[in-house]
Amino acid sequence: MNQRSSNLLDEALGLDQVIEPWPLRCRVVAIEDQVKTSGSFILNHLLKRSLSPNSSNVTIFITFSQPFSHYDRILRKLGCNLVSQRDNSRFFFFDMLKLQCPDILIKAKPLATGLGTNVHGQLTVLNKGRNMVSNFDFKVKENVVECFYPGRSRGL
Repeated sequence: MNQRSSNLLDEALGLDQVIEPWPLRCRVVAIEDQVKTSGSFILNHLLKRSLSPNSSNVTIFITFSQPFSHYDRILRKLGCNLVSQRDNSRFFFFDMLKLQCPDILIKAKPLATGLGTNVHGQLTVLNKGRNMVSNFDFKVKENVVECFYPGRSRGL
């Protein structure tokens, strides 16, 4: 077995040895983080290791938060092109937020004009069961969220 340049994270995951098959092959890796301590750097590290030029690994990546362009931009800075990896069938990306799985999808977006004192953002509710789309503004208060149609805020 050959040693490869590694760090403590690689050693803990068994990636410090040059062995076949890859130690994370056919494994599900979940990364748990917190608001104050993001674990996103771990994803980027593992993606880069998995898709290194001297590897034949195929990666299936399921995300619940960021679009493909986010990871592609970051990995390009690290020397890994996710578009070419995807085109070569080495990287499969599933954005669970874009799949039409939910019966009800609620999207919260900032206002196009920016944050205001009387309106904090805009909600879009897509309700498949009622075949209905609703758009309205919202303001988060201490004990409640106030929802109202655009231009109908009490403070305007």
